[in-house]
Amino acid sequence: MVRGYPGSWKNTMCTMNGNFLKTLTTRRGQYTGRAIVYDIDQSPGNSGGPVFAVDPSAVRALKESTFTQEEDDDDTKCLIGIVTGMTTM
Repeated sequence: MVRGYPGSWKNTMCTMNGNFLKTLTTRRGQYTGRAIVYDIDQSPGNSGGPVFAVDPSAVRALKESTFTQEEDDDDTKCLIGIVTGMTTM
C-alpha cells in the first residue's frame, strides 16, 4: 500500500494498493540499499509517501526479523519504505 498526494488529485490524500514484485540491491558509491519493485500505479507527487506491507503474515514476519526498540502489536501494517521516484517497467 502506498499513500500520498498524486499530482492528478490536487491536495487529496490517496491510498493505492497492489503487490510487491521483488527487491533489488542498489549501490551508490560506498552505500548499499534496497529498492522495492511493486505494481502500484502512481503519479508525480507521490514522492516522500510511505510504502506499507499490509498482509498480516508478511507484517508479522517482517517485525520478527527486524530489531526494534518499541513494542508494537499492530499486525495490520508495517512501514517498509518511502517513495523516492517512479519508473515504468
